[in-house]
Amino acid sequence: MVGMNHRTAPLEVRERFAVADPAPQLAKLVACEEIDEALLLSTCNRVEVVALTRQLDTARHRLRAFFHRDLAGETPVQGAAALESLLFEYVDGPAMRQVFRVAASLDSMVVGEPQILGQ
Repeated sequence: MVGMNHRTAPLEVRERFAVADPAPQLAKLVACEEIDEALLLSTCNRVEVVALTRQLDTARHRLRAFFHRDLAGETPVQGAAALESLLFEYVDGPAMRQVFRVAASLDSMVVGEPQILGQ
């Protein structure tokens, strides 16, 4: 899992990475041999990509490249290091923990708000 949220990136950056229609972006990801399955969650408070892989190191690099090239669009964050400082990464158990924290609204600006499940 690689992503950014309200804790790691300011709103103006998260807005630039927001994805209105995730289907084309997900198709790009799963077309890569190192990504078996993927989920892209994009809301006003987060952009997170969860991937299932058997090639952890190459998938990790591909997910980060996805943020740098595919999601950055026409106005990328100035410098790769600047973007890297805004991203978080979780693997295995911690990644699943983050998925459940988001689904349970424990990782929200307003803890317990019910809108995340609808998104």
